[in-house]
Amino acid sequence: MKRYRIAVVLVFLFCLCGTSFGALSSAINPNPSNGAIGINREGLVIDWDCSEFGTFDLFFGTSPGDLLLIAEDLASAVYFDLDTLDPETTYYWRVDVVSSDTITTVTGDIWNFTTWASAPDDDDDDSGGGGGGGCNTGLIPAAFGSLLVPLMFLLRK
Repeated sequence: MKRYRIAVVLVFLFCLCGTSFGALSSAINPNPSNGAIGINREGLVIDWDCSEFGTFDLFFGTSPGDLLLIAEDLASAVYFDLDTLDPETTYYWRVDVVSSDTITTVTGDIWNFTTWASAPDDDDDDSGGGGGGGCNTGLIPAAFGSLLVPLMFLLRK
């Protein structure tokens, strides 16, 4: 059983350090989902999934052929620094995955979403503040966090 635990820890460390046994993969599962309509224009958080550890470059714009680099070397698969977006506008975005050794970059697919005509009514909001009602969970990336519980279970005495 001890050898099994050691093997699991080694596999975990390979994953954590960004060691890849195959080709670097692209970002997947965009949020907002590709083609989404009626997205809130204020306090929008965009995120994605990726099985690779490294950094991400985020491109954004209103034309799929003219995306601008708005964030570089992101360590987390989430971005929440978008200004209030225009109403009834289709936005396009792309995430490029940069390997941890910065040698390889995988150009991502172009995704899009369309904003609402107006912001939702906030009359029922008792929080006293405006917009952005979420928490930043970027301290532990989702892929890393999902491995913590099984790893802790295997390492217990």
